[in-house]
Parts: sequence; structure tokens; C-alpha cells
Amino acid sequence: MTVKLASLTTGNLGEQTYEVLVDALMKGVLHAGDRIRIAQIASQLGTSITPVRDAVLRLVNDEALVMRNARDIRVPSLSATQYIEIRNIRMELEGLAAEQAARNATAEHISTLEKLLQDNDRAIRKRDHAAGTAANQAFHAQLAVIGEAPILRQVLRRLWMRAGPFISDAYRRGGRMLNEHHDEILEAIKAKDPKRARDAVRRDILEGSNAVLAATEAKPVRSRTG
Repeated sequence: MTVKLASLTTGNLGEQTYEVLVDALMKGVLHAGDRIRIAQIASQLGTSITPVRDAVLRLVNDEALVMRNARDIRVPSLSATQYIEIRNIRMELEGLAAEQAARNATAEHISTLEKLLQDNDRAIRKRDHAAGTAANQAFHAQLAVIGEAPILRQVLRRLWMRAGPFISDAYRRGGRMLNEHHDEILEAIKAKDPKRARDAVRRDILEGSNAVLAATEAKPVRSRTG
């Protein structure tokens, strides 16, 4: 596994390493089948093996990674059935986040969402699947932040840790970097219309999942050894 991970700063290296790997999973930097090499990650992050090992074991406990044995830890594959279950839960919970965001959004929040849409549009023009996946995930995550719903945000993080690699793999197969309803979501939030925002998010997730599943069925992904 050779991927570009965010750098660490001073402080709790174990917690920072965990957050770096969580972010890599949610944004599809890590892909299904990727083998996690603890020594390699430690070298890349400029830290010792201990904080990386601790972070990886936390992610195994979160079911975001799977440990086949002590030397074989990987990003798990996700079946279509599992993805659909996650999608259905996301529709309900992110719909709730969008409702809250529509009630709470300030001008600064709106500006943040607009920038994320611009980032996604730029990625689509450049056919940059990694940047598009990251911008899409960041847009969705921001709804719970704006909605000031920290518990909901944590639940959604766990769902995205599982689904992020699956969605990213579909994009790499030629699936669209989906943001068809993001403008509609943004307009509903600007109008402070909770119901419209919720409905737009639900449509976005449902229709996006159809494209993800179609791309997944079109071409199977081989397990990666990194």
C-alpha cells in the first residue's frame, strides 16, 4: 500500500494517526483490498510503529479494517447488500443532518459548502476521481457539522469509513463523481427549508448509489496487495 497520507504534528501521535487513517478511508484514499503495512505507514508519517499499530487495531475494532492474521491487515471489501444497508441508513441520518443544517447555517457555513462544490466541479472537469471523492465526502460530512450534531457526526463517520473505499472504487471504474443534487441541497439550506434539504439529500444518496452499484457490477475489483 503506497498512498499519500496527511502529515502528523506534535501532540498525541496515536490519535493523530487514527484520524489520518480514518480520513483516508472515508475519502477513498484507501481502497478495498489494500494491505495495511504498519512499518510503511510509520515511515511515511515519520513516527514509530507503536502509534500506527495502536491506530490500526482501533480501526480493526471499528470493523473499518479486517485482520486476517498479525501480518495481514486489509481494507475489507463491501458487498452490494452491505452497501445498500449503509446507503439506507445514510439516507435517514444525513437527511436529519441536512434538516439541522438548514436551520443553523450562517453565511460562513454557506461559503464553506460553496467552496466544496467548486472543488468537486473542478475535480470532475479534470477527471480527478480521488479529489472528487474527497470533495463529495467532505460536503456530506459538513452537513452534520453545520447541524451541530456531534453524536450524529460520529455515527456517520463510522458509516463513511466502511463505504468510502467502496464508493471510491466505483468512481475509479468510471462511475460519475456525483453531485447532481448538491446545488439543490445548498439552495435549500440557503432558504432555511429543512424539509427541502432533507429530501434533496435523500435523492442525492439514492440516485448516487444507483450509479455506484452500476459501476461496481460492470467490473469486479481485484484484491490489492499494495
